Amino acid sequence: MATEIGVTAGDVVIVGGVGFIGLGAVANALYRNATVIVLGRHEYRMDLCRQMGVHAIINPDDDDWLDQLQRFTGNRRGADAAFECSGAPY
Repeated sequence: MATEIGVTAGDVVIVGGVGFIGLGAVANALYRNATVIVLGRHEYRMDLCRQMGVHAIINPDDDDWLDQLQRFTGNRRGADAAFECSGAPY
């Protein structure tokens, strides 16, 4: 997944929909030393993400989720790569 997109160390990756496929995307991006931001709300899965070393978790139900993403990424104003793994639009 991340290999095909070309994720490398220093990239910012956002993952939406953290089920078993999303967790795979998270693990893959972390393995490549990317900065990983997760869009999620399921507390058990977010705890798994924290244990894995995710850099930020943003609740997509927050009205300012996009502002949070842009604040976290600073001058980049977003992610280098995104994986939408839930099938639901954000």
